[in-house]
Amino acid sequence: MEESDQLTAEDREAAQSLKEDFRYSDLLPPRDSSINGRHSSLSQKFDEKTCFYSLCYDTSKKRSWGWLCCIWPGFEFKSTNHYLMYQVTVWMMIACLISVILPMIIYTFVDVIINTEVVVDSPNAPNYAMWKTNTKGTGLDKAKITMDLFYFEVQNPQEILFARARPMVVEKGPYSYDEYYNRFDIEWSDDGDTVTYYNQKFYIFNEQRSGPGLSENDTILMPYPTVIGFKYILDAIPPEVNAFVDMELNKNLTAMEHKLQQELTALDDTIESTRLIPKRVRDALHAEIVQTNQSVTQFFDYMFTFLNQSSVPEVLFKQLMCNSPSGVSPFWKTGPSPAWFGWLNDPILLQVQSIIDRLQNSSAASSFNVTLNGTIPWTSAVPGPTVNWTSEAEVRRRKNRDTFKTGKKNSRQVGLYENYQNMTAVWNCIHPSRNQNSGTYQEGKEFPACAHFQRDWTDAEAKAHGYVQPFGSAFANRVEGSDCTLFGRPMTSKKVQLFLSDIYRSAFAIHTEDVSWYHGIPLRRYGIQYIDMLNASMNPNNAQYFTLGPMGLLNLTQALNLPCFASFPHFYMGDSRLVAAVGGMNPVQDIHQTVVDIEPQTGALVRAHKRLQVNYQIDSYPIPQMSSEFYTFGEQICYNVSDIVTTLIDAGVLTPGNITAYQCDTLLQSSFFQCLATPSNWQVENDRIFFPYGWVHEYVELPESEATSWNNSLFLADRVANAIRLWSLVAAGLLLAVLLTLAYLEWSQQTTKLFLEKAAHSQRQAAADAPSAAVVDEMAPAAMMMMKDEDVQSTAPLIPRV
Repeated sequence: MEESDQLTAEDREAAQSLKEDFRYSDLLPPRDSSINGRHSSLSQKFDEKTCFYSLCYDTSKKRSWGWLCCIWPGFEFKSTNHYLMYQVTVWMMIACLISVILPMIIYTFVDVIINTEVVVDSPNAPNYAMWKTNTKGTGLDKAKITMDLFYFEVQNPQEILFARARPMVVEKGPYSYDEYYNRFDIEWSDDGDTVTYYNQKFYIFNEQRSGPGLSENDTILMPYPTVIGFKYILDAIPPEVNAFVDMELNKNLTAMEHKLQQELTALDDTIESTRLIPKRVRDALHAEIVQTNQSVTQFFDYMFTFLNQSSVPEVLFKQLMCNSPSGVSPFWKTGPSPAWFGWLNDPILLQVQSIIDRLQNSSAASSFNVTLNGTIPWTSAVPGPTVNWTSEAEVRRRKNRDTFKTGKKNSRQVGLYENYQNMTAVWNCIHPSRNQNSGTYQEGKEFPACAHFQRDWTDAEAKAHGYVQPFGSAFANRVEGSDCTLFGRPMTSKKVQLFLSDIYRSAFAIHTEDVSWYHGIPLRRYGIQYIDMLNASMNPNNAQYFTLGPMGLLNLTQALNLPCFASFPHFYMGDSRLVAAVGGMNPVQDIHQTVVDIEPQTGALVRAHKRLQVNYQIDSYPIPQMSSEFYTFGEQICYNVSDIVTTLIDAGVLTPGNITAYQCDTLLQSSFFQCLATPSNWQVENDRIFFPYGWVHEYVELPESEATSWNNSLFLADRVANAIRLWSLVAAGLLLAVLLTLAYLEWSQQTTKLFLEKAAHSQRQAAADAPSAAVVDEMAPAAMMMMKDEDVQSTAPLIPRV
């Protein structure tokens, strides 16, 4: 037993001595200097424990440093395979860094260029000239804007009003205009981050681009806003005017009655004094005069009752309509230009002005409390859906300046409203005549204007100056968003907020699709979101906009002080009943929707189609109408008077020269009574029609030259950056594949080593059962080979104790 133990100890000592004398470097093939330029061979003993998870080791300190081994002096690779894995990994990381860092550098450079081009923070900005105006210079070439007008000509006006017929219209257009803008009185603030200016827009008719045979001299039968809004006009007529008219009507009727009675008395006196007529004839004529006199009294009693039972303002308004070219009708003929830009000297409003002048010049003026320095505020001007600002002076007189963000400090704020005409909440001027200064305004030659809005006014002060808020909440009346000419960048959001001054509200446009421009430049298309077109029953949030009617209508009644509604052309996106109610409607998405196409990288408006239709609400309405029987009764009175006069002329009592003194026809058959007898009981289909007036299409698109310039500069840099990113990632991917291949080979080698280790371990266990020197001599070479091939760290004894 002792001999066995002693033998085993000797064997163990020999094996340990053999292991200490073994050097790993002796087993490696000669190293090529190209693998590692710093070292040609390994000179230190390899410590397997410290380098198990590393690709190289520190020859001086025997310490592992992971993937950074070979970039520091004093490190060597374990094998060529590990060296290749290291090189592949380094280049793969470099490729990944290039794919990220180099495009970022390019994009940063491009971003600086875009900011320089987009942000207009001073007159020295590169695009200042185009931003300021398109009437000359670069703006004229790059910002060509067109505005096309289309009107709905009425085909069956009488049937609409009195037979409840379905309205039939024919679209007439386009009447094309060139649109120009001019920003002036420009002031920058906040280090160029905000800009304030007046914006003048004006329009010039372009007959060549208009429809065949169309000109500005055309007349079109269409809804007459003055008549349609007469309820609101009557509310605007000062009460003292109504009282004056009531007094005048009663006074004139009394004068007519007395005049006729005087004529009949004069005829009776003539008959009684003559002897040229037999007594029998004189008695018959006398009886006829008495009967006629009674008829006159009966007629005027009816008239006084009729006026007392009728609304004096409505009687007045009917008289005004009768004296206008359109007659008693909500339709009239007008030209394409005034129909959209407004008109001066409205024939109905001029008559009201005439009555006011008579009142102010009459001796009874003091009886009606005519104040305001002897002037009752009134105007005969009717504004249109759009203002044609003909001069800078007119702009200064009638509107205030707007303030916008330039985007200098935040590129996402380019073109956002800070305030609209000095307002942060919308107020619209509907009673401009209340503020007119006769020194700066000439009635009949200019449009009136409210005093410029001041943000420190109270609501009561704003209303006193003629302003109203168009909608029912602070949110609905907010001023937020872009004016649709400039946008923040990058434009990647699903929604963009716009402030649409034409309809006095902010709204959201949503991303609908991506489209292409010249050279394949991608654009993001935005359109008005569907939810904004729903009525209050379908979207309760829209109740604050007074959308209580059919879907697809935006209620502007309070904003304009007449029953006006905006929609898309031909009621696109509207209730099908709106389309069915008017013959001639044919909504088509491609030609009736509103869209804006934005280049997302620059936020530039590249192309826009803005389409808006104006509609007026026409209701059934019984305007006071004199009984046709009594009008015929008045004709009979005059016929009787004429018969008496004719009998006296035939008898030689009167001569033809005397009949001019008798004015029954000019009294009872005057235009006043004819007007009152004119049919005016309007009965429209379903008692309400949202009648289409006309629609506008504003269109702008940057020229192809601008796309070419972008394609050769900004998008060239884009393509370079994308190419760098792509090919860097491709290279990184290929290197990753190589790395995975090398790792697989390494894994295969390690697997083989593990297998050999297990085999050697089994042999060692078998040798433990035969402890002899021969066995030791036989196992030693095997152990040396195992250490050479497997590179495995082991502290277990090669020959265990028996």
